[in-house]
Amino acid sequence: MLRKLFQFVRTLDVGLSDDKIQRKVIMSNYTTQLVAKLRETKDHNYGTAKAFAEENGLSVRSVISKINAEKLNYEAKAKVVATGGVKVTKADVVGKLAKVLGVDIESIDGLSKADMRSLSALVKAIESKIQLVIT
Repeated sequence: MLRKLFQFVRTLDVGLSDDKIQRKVIMSNYTTQLVAKLRETKDHNYGTAKAFAEENGLSVRSVISKINAEKLNYEAKAKVVATGGVKVTKADVVGKLAKVLGVDIESIDGLSKADMRSLSALVKAIESKIQLVIT
């Protein structure tokens, strides 16, 4: 039966050797028990993926890929910029502006198209004006 499967795959992938076909057909590090174990955890993050990888002799990247392939919830690590801080996005800055100004974020959403330097300068200027009014 396995030989017939190889012959069928060979008809689909002409030019592959038996070794490549065999690796293509039988390649999986995850048993149904491992996948079931992954599904037991509701929300995954880098820490849970790392723990699962160490426990089962897999790479962290492989576990994260499997979580995504199984369409399970995964919260990615916060990106860190070269300065060592957490990466701030334009959307974050526009959200902060909306909060400082007390307006709905949709009303100033177009600001997310401005460059980051201009947005940061605008936030600082508005914060300093508000501090002057408060004191």
